[in-house]
Amino acid sequence: MVSREVVIDPSVTAPWLFPDEESAHSRRLFAAVLKGEVSAAVPELWHYELINALRMAVRRGRLKEAEAAGAALRLELIPVESVPAQDQGHRSVLSAALDYDLTGHDAAFFALARSRGVQLVTGDDDLLRLRPRFPWIVSLEDFCAQLDQA
Repeated sequence: MVSREVVIDPSVTAPWLFPDEESAHSRRLFAAVLKGEVSAAVPELWHYELINALRMAVRRGRLKEAEAAGAALRLELIPVESVPAQDQGHRSVLSAALDYDLTGHDAAFFALARSRGVQLVTGDDDLLRLRPRFPWIVSLEDFCAQLDQA
């Protein structure tokens, strides 16, 4: 089986840590990553964004601290390639942020996918609005449909 490389962002991976956000599509992507059917790359900040989501879930009473700690452990076990900011190039991320009116966080995911020539799988509205110009930006639902057709 040939692994398909993609960049994934927190909007499609948070359900892996929050069972109440799960969907058939999030489970499909997670299974594909775990089986090696999909090779996932993320900017290093992906880890911190998900840790912050866990922190906010504890603060809001959505998760107990022990549940968040368990989710953080699961996060460590997810097989992703974590790309350090220095390897991405700060100028390319800044350029994407300025050119396409993206936050620095969103620009990091955009720039990583663009530099590698792979799809960016996202549920983020600011990134999805760029699909007409960049067809390699795909929704989770569209990506799962592609997987099922392969």
